[in-house]
Amino acid sequence: MVSLATFIAECRRKSERPIPDTDPVFDYCQTVGIDRDILLLHWREFKTRRAEGKRQRDWRQTFRNSVRDNWFRLWFLKPGEGAQLTTQGLQALAVMQREQSQQADRAHQGHDDHHHPGAPA
Repeated sequence: MVSLATFIAECRRKSERPIPDTDPVFDYCQTVGIDRDILLLHWREFKTRRAEGKRQRDWRQTFRNSVRDNWFRLWFLKPGEGAQLTTQGLQALAVMQREQSQQADRAHQGHDDHHHPGAPA
């Protein structure tokens, strides 16, 4: 039984992805119409909500369960259509986009500091 943070750190140490491309979750998503962008959003939400506390024997299976049961209610399905984001999904997307924008701003600001005329060389 390990925390999600420990599991992810162990994956990094082994140079493997926490959810490898061969994981059955990808076949499941293809079957039901959940695209990679929505799955990525779900993974981000999964990491955020499971970051502390719970310990699991198999985090990959826990993630598969979370996708199958749509734990965070990020998407909905209509017959014959791909998954679409719910209000919860749109909120999670807005948070993710905001964080990405802030990271890009920080990276850009750090880059600019080195080229600002008044910055030390």
